Amino acid sequence: VPVLPDLAAPLVMPAVPAGPDPEARRISRGLFVWLMVIAFGGLAKSYLWMVAATGILGAVALKQLRKNRHFAARMDLAILRSPVMGKWLRDVAVLQVMDVLNNLMTAGFTLAEALRQTADSVGNRAVRQGVRNLQQAVERGERFSRELERQQNLFPPIVNQLVIVGESTGQLTKATLDICNHLRREIERKTNIMVGALEPILTISLAAAIAVILLAIYLPMFDMVNTVK
Repeated sequence: VPVLPDLAAPLVMPAVPAGPDPEARRISRGLFVWLMVIAFGGLAKSYLWMVAATGILGAVALKQLRKNRHFAARMDLAILRSPVMGKWLRDVAVLQVMDVLNNLMTAGFTLAEALRQTADSVGNRAVRQGVRNLQQAVERGERFSRELERQQNLFPPIVNQLVIVGESTGQLTKATLDICNHLRREIERKTNIMVGALEPILTISLAAAIAVILLAIYLPMFDMVNTVK
């Protein structure tokens, strides 16, 4: 396996003849880019196994760390706060909560009993802890909507607003169904936006990568041809 100094050797800038010769300097810059691409390709080929091993070890370590309940909850909360996918993942988790809650309340469970059962069915640890906090608040006699308002970082404002309407009209079960329908529409809308943005991003990235490779290969050749002419 080649060592790092041998692979990095091509990155040394080719010698340029003394004097202000623009053609020679242009050729030198083109050759430098070309050799740099070749050197990075050699590095990737030689040390790919190290990158793969690091990824596998990182995944195993993360799996072990997530066995700690507090660490998993903090990690899931950080994921929900991420700028791109956070709100989408939050809506998915809340939809799961409200869907199970609606089914249990329709079957005759009280709100506190339904929240207790719902907490065990949620995959996201942060949202699971939030549901348990809701259950404890309801068992203490607090209003469901008041505790939802305290946990606005986990539950969207529309959830609290519809719950307030359900509490005031005595139709909390119907309110949970309306929340589910609203969240499904929001998730579908956000999914369509992300899928629509993914195609042009991938196309532009691929085109940019191909352009860099082609320039690194052909730019020195064109410069040498112009110099010969």
